[in-house]
This record gives sequence, C-alpha cells and structure tokens, in this order.
Amino acid sequence: MATPENIKNSQRRSLRKKPFSLPSQLLLLYLEEAIDSQEMELRRESMTTAWRNCGVCKKEISLGRTYQKCSISTCRKNVFCSVDCWSIHDSVMGHKSAYAEEETAPSRVENSSNDKPRRRIVVSGKSPSPSNSELPEDVLIVVSKLKNYVKAKSSMNTSGDVSEELSKYVRLLVNQAIDNAREEGRKTVMAKDFKNLSL
Repeated sequence: MATPENIKNSQRRSLRKKPFSLPSQLLLLYLEEAIDSQEMELRRESMTTAWRNCGVCKKEISLGRTYQKCSISTCRKNVFCSVDCWSIHDSVMGHKSAYAEEETAPSRVENSSNDKPRRRIVVSGKSPSPSNSELPEDVLIVVSKLKNYVKAKSSMNTSGDVSEELSKYVRLLVNQAIDNAREEGRKTVMAKDFKNLSL
C-alpha cells in the first residue's frame, strides 16, 4: 500500500538521480513542497474516511467500504471488518444459527445528533374519549385474591356477583383519576391522582 511517506521518498529519490542546474533546483524545491502538501492531504483524507472500528480487531472501517454485521438483533450495533472477525465474535457469544450479513458503510459522515431537527410532541387539550358503549365491561377485580382476603379478614365466603359490583366502583375511581391527570396535563395516571377522591 502506498503510504504518504513511501510516495514522498520514492518521488524525491527519482528527482535526485540527475545533477540539476539552478532552475532545476527551484523546481525540486517546488516539487518537495507539492509532495508535502500531498502527504498532508492524504493524512487529512485518512482521518475523515474512518467510519467505525471493527468490534473484534478494532481496525478502522472506511466510509463506503463493505463490512459484516451479526444477524442476531441484540448484536446489531457491532460491526466487523471481515467474516473472520465476525466468526470470532460468534464463537465468543455462542449464537445458535447466526450468520454474518454484508452491508456497506455510508458514503459520507452523517450529521451529529445536535444537527438533527428536534421532535416536538404536541398534546391537544382533550383526546377524543370513546363512548360508554365502547368501553369494556370486564371484571377489574382478581376474584381469587378478593375471596382470600374476605376469608382471612372475617372467615366469610364471597358471592360471585361481588366482583362485578366492585368493578363498577373501581371504574368510577379510575375515571376521576384520569380526569385529575388530564387537568395536570399528563398522559399517565399516577397514584397521586387517586388521593382525595369521592364516590
């Protein structure tokens, strides 16, 4: 691979093989400056072409270059420069039926997160609530837990229709708590919304 220093040295050697006159020496100085600027450009380019590092050998993966990704969803953040590096990762992680997926790095560096437009969440005053006929009328009480509590507290049995009646009371309390949360501009019902409620 041609590194900037190899290019520089080989070009200078070829220029110094013949004796030069004064104009040629000026040309030689000019060429040495051009070689130095070419070396600087190559270094700058190598700094900007690195996209990410391999997850195993830590070698740089250049922009636009193909790389390997693990097919397992929890390992998708890792990238690998070759299938050999991916197989080392696979043997360490012990995946069953995993494979390497070949992908291509982006051709240019993406903007940082600060440059991206910010998402704005707009909350309307009231969201449309379903009518009472659309609301589910399921039992909201765990019947077995209720029966165990009544038995432990009073050694009494519990009728089957108690859970339905208690569910009506729970719905009333929950509706009031929803209203309290909505008044405070929240979309989450919290325990503090149930304080000081009346039936």
